[in-house]
Amino acid sequence: MDAGNTELQAQFEKVKAAHEKAEKSRKMGLSPLEAQKEKGDEKYKAGMFEEAISFYTKCIDQGRSSGDLAPGGTVMKALSNRSACFKQLSNFDGTIEDTTAVIDVEPENVKALVRRAQAFEAVERYKLALQDVKVIEIAHPDLIFFDLPVYFCVFRTDGHWIRNERCGDAKLQAL
Repeated sequence: MDAGNTELQAQFEKVKAAHEKAEKSRKMGLSPLEAQKEKGDEKYKAGMFEEAISFYTKCIDQGRSSGDLAPGGTVMKALSNRSACFKQLSNFDGTIEDTTAVIDVEPENVKALVRRAQAFEAVERYKLALQDVKVIEIAHPDLIFFDLPVYFCVFRTDGHWIRNERCGDAKLQAL
């Protein structure tokens, strides 16, 4: 933004104030469950993954005790977000546990399937990683997997199976 453009600066301040007011109003309308998730989201964005896990865990525990386990609901989002925190901290068992809980309720949740495949790959459980990738391919054949790790033993592009040079033939045979 041009620091010398007072008209543009005034317009920016007006929009910023309206946004802040709308955001404050949105946060005031959150349920206690949503507020816990929101706090976790803020900690995640700040890179404070352990603190985010604490808020997501509170949200998940409260939601489970009240039976709020609907697909696309707050608890599923908190589980997904907590799995992202675990992944950032290289806690792949936690990632696998949370993504599996999401997939149990939302079997075609691409984000959870990709994240779980990445976690399986990180703990060298290649067959399970590949199974998740196959589920995604079947459910969403239009997707391209640019965000998957490059060290999967095999991956699919243009309808053909391709061998990744970083994996040996023994690992490919094991799949």
